Amino acid sequence: MSDWTRRHWEKGGVSSILGLTVSQNAWAVAMFSDLLTDIPPYRIIELGTGKGGLSILLSLRVPPRHVHTYDLSDFRSGRVVDSHRKLGIQFHQEDIWTNEPSIADLISQDGRTWLLCDGGDKTREVETFAQYLKKGDVIGAHDCCPKRDVWRWHEVDVPRVEEVARRYHLEPTGNQHAEKAAWWLRWMP
Repeated sequence: MSDWTRRHWEKGGVSSILGLTVSQNAWAVAMFSDLLTDIPPYRIIELGTGKGGLSILLSLRVPPRHVHTYDLSDFRSGRVVDSHRKLGIQFHQEDIWTNEPSIADLISQDGRTWLLCDGGDKTREVETFAQYLKKGDVIGAHDCCPKRDVWRWHEVDVPRVEEVARRYHLEPTGNQHAEKAAWWLRWMP
């Protein structure tokens, strides 16, 4: 077990897909599996690629080239880079704040978009990009675990993201695993 993996297990666990690390707890795999069936996306935009495992998990159920993942740095292993290429995952090594218009354009295109905020400032990501959501879209913010009972990180300012939900009439997805998966999830029905 690598030092990185050991640290993450100690902080609440990680999962894997096809032998590749997914920086999510085991509940996230169940949550996304259910959500992919209940509210299937046409496109997924992931803000914060990390090691790239989550985008692989999610790409297995969306059309090729419809998963876009953004990060300032590239922490993906060679195997992940190869998997991303084979699965048609679009990796954008760029600053989401200076590229807001291009991300907004992706969100506004036809078809349901999932916007997953898992970068360096999840609350700001929700506040900035929720305005571009359309009917049927889903938005989520990872590392939302105020009690720190199932995940040791809590990086989402819940009152601020709930204010965004009220402003844009976003509702809970109804997913039973979201809280245990340390995700704040809403959608625009």
